[in-house]
Amino acid sequence: PLVMRTATQKLSKSDRDTGVRDLRAAGWDAPAVIGKAASLVRLIDRARPLAASDVATLRFAHASR
Repeated sequence: PLVMRTATQKLSKSDRDTGVRDLRAAGWDAPAVIGKAASLVRLIDRARPLAASDVATLRFAHASR
């Protein structure tokens, strides 16, 4: 899934949106980044640390919101 800034505009490094490298430099570990991304695309209700291997088991149950 594509993480969107608004309903019609995707996130973009050229627009100075925060990237994974920025989050990692700020001290976020991989599970925190993955969990935040999963929450932004509504795979999970709220951001929480999530292992990459767990993402495959998630469904878009929250996508209708």
